[in-house]
Amino acid sequence: MPPWAWAGDGSLRRVSRSQPRLLHDPVGAGAWRANRANPGASADADRGDGANWANRANWANWANRHATRAWQAAILAWYDARGRSLPFRGTSDPYAILVSETMAQQTQISRVGLAWAAFMARFPTIEALAAASPADVLRAWQGLGYNRRALNLHRAARIVVADHGGRLPREIAALEQLPGIGRYTARAIAAIAFGERVGAVDTNVRRVLGRVVVGDPARVRPAELQELADRLTPASRAADWTHALMDVGSTFCRSQGPRCRECPARPWCHHAAAVSQAWPTAPEVDRPTATGGRTGGRADSRADSRADSRADSRTGARARRPASPGPVRPPRPAFERTTRWLRGRILDRACEAPGASWTRFDGPIGTHPPEAVGSMLAILAGEGLLELAPHDQRLARLPHQAGEVAGPGELTGRVDVVDPQGRR
Repeated sequence: MPPWAWAGDGSLRRVSRSQPRLLHDPVGAGAWRANRANPGASADADRGDGANWANRANWANWANRHATRAWQAAILAWYDARGRSLPFRGTSDPYAILVSETMAQQTQISRVGLAWAAFMARFPTIEALAAASPADVLRAWQGLGYNRRALNLHRAARIVVADHGGRLPREIAALEQLPGIGRYTARAIAAIAFGERVGAVDTNVRRVLGRVVVGDPARVRPAELQELADRLTPASRAADWTHALMDVGSTFCRSQGPRCRECPARPWCHHAAAVSQAWPTAPEVDRPTATGGRTGGRADSRADSRADSRADSRTGARARRPASPGPVRPPRPAFERTTRWLRGRILDRACEAPGASWTRFDGPIGTHPPEAVGSMLAILAGEGLLELAPHDQRLARLPHQAGEVAGPGELTGRVDVVDPQGRR
């Protein structure tokens, strides 16, 4: 099968072995030119080492050529000046980072800060969390949703205290053995808490690296992207780099309407190089100067972001062929009619009950009839989130004995939600 190679327009194409393999310098950043000025790097480039993306050595070559010190310095400089200030970013305590990353798995990052501060005040050490009852942990978690995370965090704390002397392990394999910790969370903890040179690839980071490297994250296999993320993590600032990529993804490299012109990764980004061809040139208008003269300027700076969005929609792989009409989806039910809403209301009532007292669930809740409420009580008990009275299955309370938690370990990894206005 012919290998992949960069074409002159920045696209990846299959070429015969007799054709020259070109490297693309996206928007004149000089990364390729700098290597051409270096005879050793030139020899490497002439061998076409950027051609086959399935070859591990080629990922390393891309990292060495396009995104080493210059790209890292640009991203980190932007983060130092403009990165978001979040309460949990000021700590290097592995336990505190475990709590923040667990909260961030299924909660918008803007909501995590206050919840994290309150939880840490209630359970300041991993020993304090391990000694608490599941009911106390669930009450402290109230309002964050996806309550299995709280029980998994509690179980993880008990295991760390019992098996690791109260010290969170720094090895990724050991972290992944703890309840609620999957591939992403383990790497985030290793990088942020212990400075390990590993990449934590969440939704935002996958989008940033995929667009920078090949223009489209869908064209990169997850294993390849993980390897590249590991190689690109600077050894001296692994924690800051992890935070910086997340911020770049949520601030500039959005799934819809990316702000490519403002992004610090733009000079190295193949996606930005592609969409820049569709940017219109805004008409120049005269503006008065301090000396009474006039100078040209863009009539509407908002045209930039609109052009980014329009260009982005035309450069994706899915935009190359007409979209086939999909099936008509029924309208979503109101949230109050969903089982998720019912779960939350039942757990809220249980959290409001003092101590180990029981709460009776006889009647309907909202639009949900008593039968649906009873079924949900059984589901929550099966997941370890409630205890049902042996003599009356309509009496429930929060669990007071630690036990196994049904369901997956890590729910889906961090989900960093950004709405159409860019709020996160």
